[in-house]
Order: sequence, then structure tokens, then C-alpha cells
Amino acid sequence: MKYNLYVSYVENDRHAVVSWLLSDYTGVVDSDIYIVTGKAKQDANRALHIGLTRALRRSAKATGAPMQLTLYMDKSVISTIGFELIDVDQPKHDGLLMQTQRSLKRFDSWQGANFSDENDLRPEESAVIDDGMDTLAFSETFKGRCQLLMWRLTKPNKVIT
Repeated sequence: MKYNLYVSYVENDRHAVVSWLLSDYTGVVDSDIYIVTGKAKQDANRALHIGLTRALRRSAKATGAPMQLTLYMDKSVISTIGFELIDVDQPKHDGLLMQTQRSLKRFDSWQGANFSDENDLRPEESAVIDDGMDTLAFSETFKGRCQLLMWRLTKPNKVIT
């Protein structure tokens, strides 16, 4: 079965967000966000490898069956880790790159693709970007900071530090 995984990375001066969405021909199968805080925000390459690996694991668990994956990445993801995945650039973090490539081997086949241009975005692409932007805006509020603290205590897999 064919699935599409959309991955986006947005950041502001305090936090960054890795958001992803898995879809098939019927619609959205799964989606989530990972908030990047602290020193991890200074190394986008590391944060994106961790976020992409977590998204790939969840995608493999959600589908369960052998699948073909098309990995759609926005421009910031492609410029940061996309060329490492296809062995064009030298990896900055060898261990994390190997872990990401191992996660990609869970699928029968995979291919990379970039988002459409801003004038012609697919609904899934705009949903992933909107989720990331909304999470960034929410993280600036008092309630968002409290939720981030709760996630650090109760859901540490949603926070990349």
C-alpha cells in the first residue's frame, strides 16, 4: 500500500517544531508534532534526524503492513538533512543518520520528494505547516509553556532536548 509522509520544520527565536502527517488514499492516518527546546534548537540537523526517526517509527507501527512510502519534506528539512539521506552531503551526525536510514528500511521502498511551491500546496502540506506554526504560537503563551512543562514530565517523547 502507498503512503505519504509529510515532514515540516518551523522555528522561532525560542523553540522549533518538527511536525509530520501520514496519509494514504483514504485520508490522514496519523500525525504528531515534536517541540525542540534548549540546546537542541541550536542543532537543527540533530533535531530533524530525531524527529524524522520518531515519525518513521510511528508510521511503521500505524500501518503495520509492508508499505511504500513517499517522504515529502519542506525546504528547511531538505536543506538540513535531505541531502544526507541520499548520500550527497557528508553527515554531521553519523550515528543519527544511520538510525534514520535504518528506520527507512522498515518500508518496502521509499522515495523523497519536496513540497509544492507556495502557490500550489496540497492540503496535507499546508496542514503540516499550519500545525507547526500553531504549536509555535501556542508555545509562546503562558498556557503553552505550562503544557510544555507537563509534556517534559509526562510525554518526554514529544520534546526533543
